[in-house]
Order: sequence, then C-alpha cells, then structure tokens
Amino acid sequence: MAKTGVNFEYLQCSYESWYNRFKGDVHDSSIVHVPANVLSYLLSDVMVLPKNCSITRQRKEIPACYDAEEELEEPEFPDFNEKLKEAIQGLGGKVFVKLNWSAPKDASWITSTRSLCCSDPADIYLLLKSSSYISDDLSVLKEVSETSGDVPCCLVLKKWIEIHPGTEYRCFVVDKNLVGVCQRDTTSYFKYIGDNKDSILELIINYFQDHIKPKFPLNNYTFDIILALGMKINLVDFGLLNKNTDCLLFSWKELKKRKCGTSTKTPLSTEKEHSPCDRNQISSCCKPEFRYIDEFTNVPRNQCKHYGIPMDVMHFCSGEKNVADYIQEEILNNSL
Repeated sequence: MAKTGVNFEYLQCSYESWYNRFKGDVHDSSIVHVPANVLSYLLSDVMVLPKNCSITRQRKEIPACYDAEEELEEPEFPDFNEKLKEAIQGLGGKVFVKLNWSAPKDASWITSTRSLCCSDPADIYLLLKSSSYISDDLSVLKEVSETSGDVPCCLVLKKWIEIHPGTEYRCFVVDKNLVGVCQRDTTSYFKYIGDNKDSILELIINYFQDHIKPKFPLNNYTFDIILALGMKINLVDFGLLNKNTDCLLFSWKELKKRKCGTSTKTPLSTEKEHSPCDRNQISSCCKPEFRYIDEFTNVPRNQCKHYGIPMDVMHFCSGEKNVADYIQEEILNNSL
C-alpha cells in the first residue's frame, strides 16, 4: 500500500497500528479482534443485546400465541464473550472501551454508571450499539477494507483509571511540526493550567520531539495526552487532522494554514516533508500556540450534551436497571 492517501492515514491512526511502538507510554490495554459475526451484529440496526447480556422474561409469562424468540432473537457469541471477560479481569475488572479510532463517548448516558466504565460484556455491547461515533468507525472500516484489503476491526480495552479532565490535552501536528496545543475539556476552567502554562507547554514540546516525532509516520495528525505535573506523560490516542477533526479551541481553517514559524496558506500535504528544527531553535521558530480556558473566556457548550434521553425517563429507570433494560421490557409489554 502506498504510504500516502486517506486510507494509509486511517490505518496509521488505528490503535493496533501504533500501540506496540508506544507501549511504554500508554495505560495497560488489551486488543481483541472482532470476529465477522460480531461485526455483522454491530452493523445491524437491531437493538437487542446478545444472549446472557440482557433482561428477558420467563417464557411462562408470555402467552403461547406470542413467539418471543422470533421477535426478540438474541445473538450468541460465547467465545467472544469469554475473551472479553478474560481481558476485563486481566485489566483489573473495570475497563474503558473503544474501537480502532473512536470511543463511544456519546453513549455514556445509556449505562447504569452514566460513564464509559465497563465491568462486563453487557456494558460493552450496550455502548457500542448505542454510539453514533462507533457507527462512524464501522463505516470507515468498511470503506477502507473495500479499497485497501481487509482491515481488522479491533476492540480496545484499557484499564479503567479515573482521570482528571484538566490533565488532558490535544496536540496538533502540521508538516511534522507541533503547531498547537489545547486543553481537551473545553467546557471547564482549570486555574492551574494558566498558572503553569509555560511548564506544561515545555513538557509537551519535549515529549513530542523525543517520543512522538521520531516514531509516528504521518505528516499531519493529532495526538492526545494526559499530563499531570510531576508525573510521566501518558499517550492516549492519535487522530487524523482534517476538516472533520475536533479542533477544540482552534479552527480547521487556522490549523491548515500553519507551518513551523509561519502562517502560510499552503494546504496540508501528506507528501512534502520539512527539515526538523533543532531543539534550541524551538522557542524562536517553532513554538506551538497553547490555548486553554481562562477566567475571562466564554466557556463553549459541551458538544455531547445533545446525546441523551429525557429526564423523566432517567428518573423512571434510575437504580439497578439501565435504559436498554427499560426499553426492551417496554417493547415486550407492548407486544403482549
């Protein structure tokens, strides 16, 4: 495959492609390949969780004239479920889940914990089936596979760790140069970011020069990190840099004009390479712009707030049941 083009970029940003190169910089993870039958289930429009992963009625409660199995047929993935259980236990019993490129952050409202923390396969299936981001990942996977050969669908499980949102940053790379850094959570003000902005930026620049730039093959991309002062930087993810990128406090129009030490209007290129700047020259020619929320900034709205359900439904099914259990029971009740 040619080392240029959209498909090559997608493949390089897929978690499995870069994980081994940066294994020492990421949290403990397990990569589980998704078999064809599970992939078909994820691509389908049917919102029924696999067998042993959802609440079903006792057959004696259903009239003989009603064929529940025909209406609510539950797929079975015993081997895949075992792999998920083993991976979850191996990572401490609680995991964060994502596919090749995206996490189902738009579906956290549907779980009983209202988060992306998963402790069993049912949580994982529920998040994957409910997420528009995951649906987009699957569409990309299908498109890339059709043009570049089969690309494995990977389910990534990461050891669950409580992360303060004020320690997450997104970094923007143009023509192999770090041109922008932004706090990841743009809906909150964190005073210590402004108080320590110079130290934070210096640590990120050094990390990019020493760890990211020598190993990652693309010219234009984003990478997300966790940086708590006094602690090691943890790499979270890589992503494409294009018009669909969440540029946070930057804009795509701004970023595509940026180069090291200039505001040129030349479009992003995946072929042209530029000579790297010496570390001692970074302050004068290549220092990236650092954007963060300060006390005078109007805080943007949370882009994920429009994903969710009405509050009356949340109150109704609060407690042990989650939303999917409630919906499945209502479907069954209305069919009786």
